[in-house]
Amino acid sequence: MSRTLLAGLAGIAILAACSDIVSPVRNARYDWRLIVAYDSAGPRLDTLSFHWPRNSVPVKLWVEDASDLKARAREGIALWKDAFLYGEWDARLVDDSTSADVIIRLLQPPPLPAGAIRMAASVEPCFGATDVDTGATRFEIVLPVRSYVFPSLPNDPGLEDCMRHVTSHEIGHTMGLFQHSPDSLDLMYGVPAVDFLSERDVGTAENAYHFTPDMVPVRP
Repeated sequence: MSRTLLAGLAGIAILAACSDIVSPVRNARYDWRLIVAYDSAGPRLDTLSFHWPRNSVPVKLWVEDASDLKARAREGIALWKDAFLYGEWDARLVDDSTSADVIIRLLQPPPLPAGAIRMAASVEPCFGATDVDTGATRFEIVLPVRSYVFPSLPNDPGLEDCMRHVTSHEIGHTMGLFQHSPDSLDLMYGVPAVDFLSERDVGTAENAYHFTPDMVPVRP
């Protein structure tokens, strides 16, 4: 085979590889946006998108040091980070809760604060919830975002798997995936039963982070 032909084939291979990198498949997805009620000349609904801005990445997570919750959070971070080709989202654990963007507690969710919206995942033997406070306007997200993971049946043999599913699911909510998938094979299904990301989970995350956000994070 001639050197010219070999060089041409190598060039085609490089172009094909580059094409795979720059063209992520985002067709498989579900709606991730937050539905917010507001009153302006009568009750109305708005559908709003959020993702962390580049200057907030890596997002700072404070995770309660109890029942391997930190280990589950690290697994969830690694799982979602791999969904992005260009580092659009990443997170790291921090020791100071006062500087955190997200707080994850091993706690039964307290009463919902006024004006906040709660997304809950119900799975035995554990469940989780994430609260989003839209602040004075529906175009803000007041930090820190608060998530809860609670072992409802502490001695159940399936608890470890449940904690893994639910913690990663709640991290998905803190990223801006505010709705549940209608498909039980997705991690963001309302009753999560998998510890991997489906093609729809990945496509939804990619879409959310390449969609102009309506909401911005603010400190109280």
